Amino acid sequence: MSPSAQKLAWILLGSKGGDNAQLRVVARACGFQLREIQLDFTEQYRRANVRLGPTLETLTDEARQRLSPPWPDVVFSSGRRSVPVARWIKLQCGAKLVHIGRPWGRLRWFDLVLAMPQYRVRKRRNVFQARMPFNAPDPLALEEAAERWREEFSRYQQPWIAVLLGGAAVPLTMDAATAVHIAEQASHQAAAQGGSVLALTSPRTTVEAREAFFAALTAPGLRYTWRPNDPGNPYFGALALADQFIVSGDSASMLAEAVRRIRPVHVARLPMLLRKKRQRSEVLRRLLPAFVYETLADWNLVKPNRAMDQLHQRLADDGLVRFLGEPMFAPSPFEDDIAAAAARIRALVAA
Repeated sequence: MSPSAQKLAWILLGSKGGDNAQLRVVARACGFQLREIQLDFTEQYRRANVRLGPTLETLTDEARQRLSPPWPDVVFSSGRRSVPVARWIKLQCGAKLVHIGRPWGRLRWFDLVLAMPQYRVRKRRNVFQARMPFNAPDPLALEEAAERWREEFSRYQQPWIAVLLGGAAVPLTMDAATAVHIAEQASHQAAAQGGSVLALTSPRTTVEAREAFFAALTAPGLRYTWRPNDPGNPYFGALALADQFIVSGDSASMLAEAVRRIRPVHVARLPMLLRKKRQRSEVLRRLLPAFVYETLADWNLVKPNRAMDQLHQRLADDGLVRFLGEPMFAPSPFEDDIAAAAARIRALVAA
C-alpha cells in the first residue's frame, strides 16, 4: 500500500454541484482514502467567516453528527460556507486544509488554496494557481454516455457542434438578444461545415433566453431543455461525442469540462451587468490597495466579482479556446493541472 493510500481525506460537500465535482476530482487524484460528508446549514452561515471563526454553529444538528472520528489527515473544502467547519476540524486533529476556489477569508487559514484566474487570488506560498477549474467528467461515465447517445446523434450530420448554454451569473447576464446572437453564430458555424448543432440549456437558462435561442437556431440537430434530475439529459453524451463546443461565458465548470475533451472550444462572451453594490465593489477593487480590499471582502463589506474574462483570456492565451466568431482551430496540447495539484497535496500531507 502506498503512503498516500494510508491517509484519510474528508471531502466537505455543499449545495453546488460544480464545487462538489471539483472536490471529488482533486481528492481522487491524490490517492487517499476518502470520506464524503454532506454539510447542511442554518441561517448562521450568513455571518462573515472572520467573525464566525472555527465553528460548527452554522451547521444543522444532523450535519454536526456526521463529523466524528476517525479524524482526517486532510480536509478538502470549497465555497464560503464550508470554511468555518474546515477550520473547526483542523482544531480537533491538526488536519491539513485544502480549499478550492475563492478562499472567503484569510489565506493563512489554509495549508493550500487551489485558485483559478476568475478569483484573482494573490500569489502566495500556499496558493496553487490553476489555469481553470478542476471539473473533469469521469471517463467511465463518458464511455457509457457515448454508447447510449451515439445512435441518437447519428441522425444528424457531422461535425456535431455542442452548444452548452448557461445564463446570468453575476456579473454576467444573458438576455434574449445575447441568446439570439449565440444561436446565429452556432448556425453559421454548422452551415459552413455542413454539420449539426447539439443544443443544450442549463439550470441558469431563463425561459426567455431559451425560447429566443431555439427560435433563432436554424441549424439541424438536437434541442434539449434542461430539467432537474432528468435521466434523459444528453449532456455527458454531448461531452463524449461532440466534435466541437460552443460554451457560454458564464460557466467555468462547463468550459473546463469542454476544454478537457481536447477539441475546439469557442467561448460565447456575455455582457456584464453590475448593480449598485457590485459597481461599488469593482470601483473599490480598482482604487484600494489589494490587502485593504481583501480585508473588506473578508468582513462581507464588499463582494468580489468573478473575473470570467481573465479565465477566458488565460485559456485563449494557452491556445485552448477561441472566442465565438473567430476561425476554427486545433487546440494546443497541454499538461493538466489536476496531476500537478494532486502532487502538491500529497507532498503537503506527507510533510
